[in-house]
Amino acid sequence: MAAITLRPVSRCAEHAPMSEARKAPMRSFRCPGRAVLVASSFVVKAVLRTSCRRFVARRFPEWLQPEPVPVESWNEFLGQLHDRQPSVLKGYGSDVAEKWNFEYLERQMSGSNWRVHLVPKENQRFQRVYGQGIGEGLVSLMSFPEFAKKSLAADSQHSYYMQVPYTGRPLQELGEDPYGAEMRQDRESFQWLWDVAAKAALGELDNNQLWIGRGGNLTPCHYDKAENLHIQISGRKHFLLIPPEETFAVYPYPIHHPLDSFSMVDFDRPDLQRFDRFARLQCFEATLEPGGLLYLPKYWWHQVTQSSGDNISLNFWCAEPPADQMSIFQQNPRCRALLAHRFLEDFTGGLVERLREVSALPSSFSTARLLTELADDWAEDTPPALRRLGDTVKGRLAELMGGLSPEELQELLEGTCAGQRLFAPVPETEVTTASQGDLGGWLPTQ
Repeated sequence: MAAITLRPVSRCAEHAPMSEARKAPMRSFRCPGRAVLVASSFVVKAVLRTSCRRFVARRFPEWLQPEPVPVESWNEFLGQLHDRQPSVLKGYGSDVAEKWNFEYLERQMSGSNWRVHLVPKENQRFQRVYGQGIGEGLVSLMSFPEFAKKSLAADSQHSYYMQVPYTGRPLQELGEDPYGAEMRQDRESFQWLWDVAAKAALGELDNNQLWIGRGGNLTPCHYDKAENLHIQISGRKHFLLIPPEETFAVYPYPIHHPLDSFSMVDFDRPDLQRFDRFARLQCFEATLEPGGLLYLPKYWWHQVTQSSGDNISLNFWCAEPPADQMSIFQQNPRCRALLAHRFLEDFTGGLVERLREVSALPSSFSTARLLTELADDWAEDTPPALRRLGDTVKGRLAELMGGLSPEELQELLEGTCAGQRLFAPVPETEVTTASQGDLGGWLPTQ
């Protein structure tokens, strides 16, 4: 297996002088049957990414040039898991992939009602958090025959996506096993994943979700707080993967927003005037075919699109062991940006709230203003006592990070405030969060 050496470069030609490309560090991936070469990602695109484009619509700008996630052998795959790097393994769910289709699932799942997401068909955007001013969508209960029929209806204004527990804690919480005997037996085909998780010290696989749709769906860019093993059963999925150190380039919603683990950037039509860091985004991509397995490390941002046609997949999430704040920072060095912005918003938010309660600050003074001034410069009317608290915030963050230079600290503060993201309004509306078991949501036509 010959090596291809990749040189990451800035992704937008308008923002990427060649001098930057020459300075970029080298990465080495493996690709079967290729000669050794050194190339920019623009050249590698022509060699490695043809199949990705052929199978799945890409929902991000053409100038964004992701690098391919390596398809590994078994031992290499385990090594990538130990290093907490995304990796793809082929052909390990093939026995189930050969028989799981809509007809088989309808026979095995027809005795219960299941949770189904409904969104407008015009964009097929399943973000799993719904509400007026947040996102259009509903979560409701349907029988499998009803879901199968509605999801094929040509005159329907909606797209449908079924999300149901197959093994693990969520299934136990149902109090009964609603699957047919043969589909229960199929669980043995996935037992090897528990050994994988144990060997790589990923944690206990306690949450397994089965996803069933008719294709063409989009899950917007977000991150999960748990290690993720994703097996594709039917159809194809394209993953755009963004490492956690690129958090400030995707502009997460503020932590008290219902979409706090999602990117504010519309990848279909990014606003580069407001979100200018997105133009320099470093990212990767992988296309899963039936029987393929993707390891997705926790805290990695990802956007997922599907090919047209029936699409069935399984997610296995690992339990997140309890840990104190210091341990979380020290155990996830690549997640400095993501963890820092969450700490800064939470810690300063608590300070501001307590000071407002004792009338030491006006009720209009916000966490967003405090962090913006801390990153830039204090306003004339900012109380001196609050300026001193700014030093406390910086000192605590430096302590959690194991020491930071003034330049590193300033970079984290500026990234936290970039794109006016802290001032994103939080809609005062009822929110349906599918991951919490909610039913309901909001659609303009309802």
